[in-house]
Amino acid sequence: MKRSAVAAVALVSTAALSGAAVGPGSASADNKTYTKRLIAHSTAEHRVGKYSFVFTDTDRHNGKVIGYDTGSGRFFPKQNKVILDVAAALKGGIILLHISQSGSATSFTGTITGGRGKYAGVGGTVTGHSPAQNSKKTYVTLRYHF
Repeated sequence: MKRSAVAAVALVSTAALSGAAVGPGSASADNKTYTKRLIAHSTAEHRVGKYSFVFTDTDRHNGKVIGYDTGSGRFFPKQNKVILDVAAALKGGIILLHISQSGSATSFTGTITGGRGKYAGVGGTVTGHSPAQNSKKTYVTLRYHF
């Protein structure tokens, strides 16, 4: 069980952060939905309790750094899942995410719960996957609106 907890933590931390680093292309008042695809590169992860951890990522789009995120997570061994809360710092503001993942899965889903600065009022969903359980990269898709 410890091994699956560590694998889930590694996968989720990388995935969660990457999803957070997306900003609006040209947000308008018409509630148009925007889609961004990113790659999150894990930069650090630390356990802060038996089932808790914190992490950071560098978020890239087309090879360029577009932001950084940080978050905290908790593994729930009885339910075999991980819950993450992530804040992504981008030019002009912050996007907030809440993510859930099954313990051994390489994919995740989550909700964009809000933002600050130019991302105030943002909402939507985040999905992502890692190519392997121990990968340092996570491919993330954000679908958002204002």
